[in-house]
Amino acid sequence: MKIARIKIENYRSIKRLEFKPKTLCAIVGENNVGKSNIFSALNFVLGPSYPTEKGLTIDDHYLRDPERKINIEVDLELVEDGHTESFTLSFSWDEDARGGPRYSLRKFINGYPSYINDEERQKYALVHLGADRKISEHMPSNRWTLLGRLLLDINEEFKSDSSRVATFETEMKKIRDDLLFNVEGFRELVDIVKDESASQLSKSPDDFEVDFQLYDPWHFYRTIQIIVKEAIKHGEDRMSFQASQMGMGLQSSLTIALLRAYARIKKSNKAVIAIEEPEIFLHPQAQRHFYNLLREIAYPLFDEGIQIIYCTHSPLFVDVEYFDEICLVRKEVDQEGETTTTVTQLDIQYFIEDLKERWGIIATEDSIRERYRNAFNPKRNEGFFAKKVIIVEGETEEYALPIYTDAVGYNFDSNGVSIISAGGKNELDRLFRVFNEFAIPSYIIFDGDKGKDENGNSKEQTRRLLEIFNEAPEDYPATTVKDRYAVFEVDFETTLKEEQTLYADFETEAKRELGLKSDEGKGMRARLVAKKLVDKGLAEGDKTKYIPLTIKKIIEKIKSLTWHGSVLKKAEETTEEEYPF
Repeated sequence: MKIARIKIENYRSIKRLEFKPKTLCAIVGENNVGKSNIFSALNFVLGPSYPTEKGLTIDDHYLRDPERKINIEVDLELVEDGHTESFTLSFSWDEDARGGPRYSLRKFINGYPSYINDEERQKYALVHLGADRKISEHMPSNRWTLLGRLLLDINEEFKSDSSRVATFETEMKKIRDDLLFNVEGFRELVDIVKDESASQLSKSPDDFEVDFQLYDPWHFYRTIQIIVKEAIKHGEDRMSFQASQMGMGLQSSLTIALLRAYARIKKSNKAVIAIEEPEIFLHPQAQRHFYNLLREIAYPLFDEGIQIIYCTHSPLFVDVEYFDEICLVRKEVDQEGETTTTVTQLDIQYFIEDLKERWGIIATEDSIRERYRNAFNPKRNEGFFAKKVIIVEGETEEYALPIYTDAVGYNFDSNGVSIISAGGKNELDRLFRVFNEFAIPSYIIFDGDKGKDENGNSKEQTRRLLEIFNEAPEDYPATTVKDRYAVFEVDFETTLKEEQTLYADFETEAKRELGLKSDEGKGMRARLVAKKLVDKGLAEGDKTKYIPLTIKKIIEKIKSLTWHGSVLKKAEETTEEEYPF
């Protein structure tokens, strides 16, 4: 089963939103913007309980107004024996319901509605892994858990062999009668319950019997428990513990193991999996491993993948090579002045068309992903969680700029600003496009390389960067600070040396103190010079006194930075509905 589209109206913080999750879909955004409400809406329609009006409270309505009718629509694609069935499950206000208007769950096929019972609805299950990783929440006693759904298939396979079932029942009865029931007091317990129950129901003991079983005769695996055996000291005998008694790190690892088993073993009716905060209780290496596992489950080499929708605060669980899998959730004020949860999602096709329209480049989805694979690393993924993004060529600006901004009282971290090194001038425009198209205010800082551009490559890159901002193309522009970009005529260090005579002396000191040769450690050197300039000003009563003028101008632009709209050529030629960001 795959979810092709999600539409939610008037539910909790959501006035109206709609998005199309990929097979692997990352929901990201700040706290309290409504990510959990998206998961709650999905779980309301596809979770353990059949959705009814009784399941709603006043708090479930947008602005707590019951007149704003809730509508949750989920477009599903169900693949069986190579055939794909597409339909919509809709929980909404039903004017034509029997007995009068009310909320109802209906199934729409080609626009024609029908009512469905819970037995049919359970075919379209969602397995929800919440932030609570307690293994007790994932046991087979609940058919809506990973282990519960997996063991339903295994249970049917076990029952398919009647001789195996008969042998099991005989052996279990022997163990029960010969061992457990022979304990003093238990036989008396059995007899009292049998006789008293028959008496209360006015039945003869010959016509009525209560028995005790060690297993569920309809679901033989329901009572299975996970036991962990661990040695307290290396080499000693291992002790047994219930998994639910172990630390949350181990319980979280077991949950991940169950997910792997579900993907590998489950044969029929594979449910969509929704995971909240997959990074919780995991150290960084384990987070990277888990993300790779999610990709493997969603996109296996030789099988149909399982759709996984997850919300995360970790840059290790997003990958800009697959930026179209990311859904950015935020709270915004709409045209009616009402605050609502929104979702921004990108279509890789618009990036392909932009390259064709702008520079005549014939790109493909694979080539776009390949270029972004080279441009990004996990540290740069932090930009998806930022309120503003500053993109620079390298570590010189990345290391030094936060020192200067702190000195003027504008801390990047406390203001949700990420400064990201592109690892070279050639990657700046690609990084800018992605972050900007997610409506994240983004700023570029780069070198003009005048007098350093021997082969002319930098000149071409500069012209392309200026063209993004609809500026007149120049080969080597003068040092300039604009609303969305800043350029140094030669480079960062040359401009700062020209504007602040102390810079060269402090740079010489920094090289000596750090033990660097002339071309080594540019980032470390620039950061130490920045600290020396700030410290000298502080000693004289003004931390900003020796900060170069261009840096001060850049900081002011960053402080007032807002989103200026899409820069893709396609965005100028489509309607808002076709291109919603």
